[in-house]
Amino acid sequence: MKHPVPARVLFVLLFAVVTWLTLSTDPDETKAGFDIFNWLAVALFGRSDLGDKLAHFSAYGALGFAGAMAQWRIMGRAWPLVPGLALYGVALEVAQHVGGVRDGNAFDAGANALGAAAGFFLFGACMQIWRRRAAA
Repeated sequence: MKHPVPARVLFVLLFAVVTWLTLSTDPDETKAGFDIFNWLAVALFGRSDLGDKLAHFSAYGALGFAGAMAQWRIMGRAWPLVPGLALYGVALEVAQHVGGVRDGNAFDAGANALGAAAGFFLFGACMQIWRRRAAA
């Protein structure tokens, strides 16, 4: 992408929404909004209790994808975006635990990290496919 400004705006908006949802909402108030993840967890794994982990994975997957699309660089490289998002996810889980509205969870942090990596690598795979089709 030659002009990453729209992708950077998207990343910043997603980052803000994920941060706000993580720190400010009571999960009981937003349960109906995340029923799709419970349904997907049942469809994929046969367990509705994994819906929350799937929601974390998806949110950070979107962040990883948007961050790669935005061409963010840390120390001149793209790959540190993944551990950066993973550490941010851990920090938010710790903040949840300290804040008292929600409980921090190591499995949520793991889903955040895996999602960030998946989104980052999915963008790379999409770019490879796009380049091959453009060259053909």
